[in-house]
Amino acid sequence: MEIFSGINLPARLRNDSTQVIEPGDYHISDDVFDELYIKPEPGGYRRSLHPSPYLRLPMFLERPSPQLYYMKLFSRLKGKKGICVLSAHGDRKRHDQWYYVDGGESHSMQAWIEEQDGKYLALFLDSCNPNSSMPTTRESILFYPRARYSPIGQFLAESYEHPELRKGFEDIYVEMYVPWAGIINIDDKRNFAFECFLLEQGLETIERNQQRDRKRAEQPAGGKRSFLSFLGL
Repeated sequence: MEIFSGINLPARLRNDSTQVIEPGDYHISDDVFDELYIKPEPGGYRRSLHPSPYLRLPMFLERPSPQLYYMKLFSRLKGKKGICVLSAHGDRKRHDQWYYVDGGESHSMQAWIEEQDGKYLALFLDSCNPNSSMPTTRESILFYPRARYSPIGQFLAESYEHPELRKGFEDIYVEMYVPWAGIINIDDKRNFAFECFLLEQGLETIERNQQRDRKRAEQPAGGKRSFLSFLGL
């Protein structure tokens, strides 16, 4: 496994929405690393591109989107930033749960998730999901493919303006899992708006409590307190 840490967004992608996913850490299996950055292209050309997690993300994490709006709220509420991406091939020989391949050996995808969970705002699994498994997290937002995945395929699957480009890629879909809410369906606008409302209400409550605590801290020692303040209101 190759690990690249602390990578920032390319300038062309940086805006108020996308900054919550940087800095990014990139975990690449030995197999995928060889395919993407070591093996020469036809004609002997070698890729000289520095490995970046942002090259593997779906388009909705590279531009203002409902997902990024939700992540901004989540980041403010939980105080987390950054994204960790795992690029690896899904193991099609295992049918009991989701495994990824690294160096010819199978490893539990859920175990990798649990090791990274809580360290980042979000985790993204750049790996085919042969059994359509449904992994979970306790603290971080999790993005994972419902079945197969490729960045180019995801881009074409999102080409709503050009339906002809989507042919053959309709099965590529990235789920968004939130610890306390489960899978959030972005296409269900009413439910998504409700989930955002819950975060917004949580933020408002936190801000009110912080303002109350600041006022109490500013009160001179031994000073008179109002009846409402005495009650903690």
